[in-house]
Amino acid sequence: MFSLVRIDDRLIHGQVVTMWVRQVNANEIWVVDDTVAADSFTQSVLQMVCPKEVALSVLSLAGAAEQLAAAQAASTRRLLVLVKRPSVVLKLMDAGLRLTEVNIGGMGAGPGRKGFYRSVSVSPEDVADLRALTGRGVRVYIQGIPTDPVFDVGRALANWQ
Repeated sequence: MFSLVRIDDRLIHGQVVTMWVRQVNANEIWVVDDTVAADSFTQSVLQMVCPKEVALSVLSLAGAAEQLAAAQAASTRRLLVLVKRPSVVLKLMDAGLRLTEVNIGGMGAGPGRKGFYRSVSVSPEDVADLRALTGRGVRVYIQGIPTDPVFDVGRALANWQ
């Protein structure tokens, strides 16, 4: 099953490796990103930082969509899914991913992005996608590490301009 779906543009990094994998007892990580799936160098870096006892799959969006049904049916798989943007989560849901919540760890600043909360900056497209997720009944929250307080994105979006 999908133990955690996390939006984090850093993908696999210290917080994921040292805290989240253990917190959700993940035995497999899916990185779902078309650019990374086409970049063997980045894949090798991700493999180096992934815990040895955790299987890593770097998948394109289409590749992940193809594997969803089997992954959701397997009771021994405890998957941590990492994506860079909320739009990918929506596309995975359109392909059949069933989920009730999404964690956001970090979405960096940049042109056309506004600070939202701590290490999370959003573009207008991100805001629309986050609203679409909450509109589908998905609980979206920001929590950098498991001991951080949870910041409810749905509630914050109600007042977001």
